Amino acid sequence: MTISSRTPDGSWSECPVCGHWICITPSPGTCDGPCPCCGHLLWFTGSGAVPLWRVDAEITEQVPVALPAEMVIPDLVLDAVPESVVRDTRILPIADSSDGLTVAAAVPVDTDAMGKLEFILGRSILVLPVDAAWVDEQIASHYGG
Repeated sequence: MTISSRTPDGSWSECPVCGHWICITPSPGTCDGPCPCCGHLLWFTGSGAVPLWRVDAEITEQVPVALPAEMVIPDLVLDAVPESVVRDTRILPIADSSDGLTVAAAVPVDTDAMGKLEFILGRSILVLPVDAAWVDEQIASHYGG
């Protein structure tokens, strides 16, 4: 079974879902790409690949992912979710792709809030569990204290 047609370039990383070693270049701008072995959508950080979880799937790893303190997020992505919702749910939209809107969500992830957000926006939400302090710092940085 072939999941992805991506060429094997980029840095080697282990898929945290299926455990296979993969070598793909993530999509520019969104920093994501599918595992060529299992097809799970992965987010690539400086430390390797981490899984993005869909709202309708059980978020099995509530281990916060380390993201850079100085993260550039386009205004178009930030505007995808109303500021009041961002502050109430402690999520931060960080990327947008054809697979859905990727949000960094404070651990523990409130899956009910993610489901409501998906319903309100009418599109798929991909969840990246992160440290709550990181989310709070980013919200203050991007939206003001």
